[in-house]
Amino acid sequence: MDAPLQDIERVLRDQLSPLEEEASRLRTLLADVEDQSARLTAALAALTAGHSKSRTAKRGKPCATKQEVATILVGLLEDNGSLTVDDLEGLAKDKLSNQLGKSLSGFRLRYQEALADPRFAVSEGRCQLQKKTAV
Repeated sequence: MDAPLQDIERVLRDQLSPLEEEASRLRTLLADVEDQSARLTAALAALTAGHSKSRTAKRGKPCATKQEVATILVGLLEDNGSLTVDDLEGLAKDKLSNQLGKSLSGFRLRYQEALADPRFAVSEGRCQLQKKTAV
């Protein structure tokens, strides 16, 4: 390499060196700040454990009621006829969660309660709508 290029390289390296040192110092400072932040967050979490959530906390999806589950089951059975209990459960979960934006928390109990409704006939692992009898 000729002298002018070596001089340029030396000047550039001389300028780069303090920048690298400053970057290293800032990374260390950032790690310290993040550690402090994590400790304070953990302390706050421990302090507020057991207290009710603040009023501004985001609420989760609402849970489905027995009536909502039963209504969905009626619609699915009207559309599909007889379904296995497992298939009906899966379709109902999908409709509640993905289409209606409901939480599936407590769904199993609501599903069993809904199947006990006299509108449904469950036999040999299959479910269908109870046939209406003439009066």
